[in-house]
Amino acid sequence: ADLIRVLADHGKVLEDVEWRVDKVVSSNRGPHRDSITIFLTLTYREAGDTGRITLQVSPRGLSALQRFVARFDAP
Repeated sequence: ADLIRVLADHGKVLEDVEWRVDKVVSSNRGPHRDSITIFLTLTYREAGDTGRITLQVSPRGLSALQRFVARFDAP
């Protein structure tokens, strides 16, 4: 059996990641001095369906993702 389908029978399975970098210049909370914002769109499969969620990534969130990925990059 296809592993993705087997896993998706019991929850969401990450299939793809798309990203975009934007600049926040100002908001109703005031100026932001060209703050960089990262958007991650995660595509997942669950049972027979496919879904997407887009998240804005804070600097703290980016650090956490980098630490997570680094655990799997080690030889």
